[in-house]
Amino acid sequence: DENVHVLYELWKENTLLERKWIVLNNENRLFSLPYKASYGKQVTLMLSYVKKEKFYTHRTEIELRQEKKELKVSLDVFRDKIRPGSQEEWRLTVKDNAGNPAVAEVLASMYDFS
Repeated sequence: DENVHVLYELWKENTLLERKWIVLNNENRLFSLPYKASYGKQVTLMLSYVKKEKFYTHRTEIELRQEKKELKVSLDVFRDKIRPGSQEEWRLTVKDNAGNPAVAEVLASMYDFS
């Protein structure tokens, strides 16, 4: 088989961001596309080529993958249960999904129910 010249185009709405030719010689090729901040939330990848006198075009939408940023919050209360009325120590721990300490702000309020 002959080489296939593939036209690679990357579009954001009606604006062409990138265009280049890729030559394939009877092969499959894996491409890595670094997602740039200038792309916004979504870009369109267009691949066009001619093979055996037929025109082919493939279009796919590429969306920015949003990482879930959930925090795990735990509250530990320490007090001396033997001495009534002793002070309590409260410890609030905030971690990210990986279990690492997270930078966070906490607003807490409490009142005496008695």
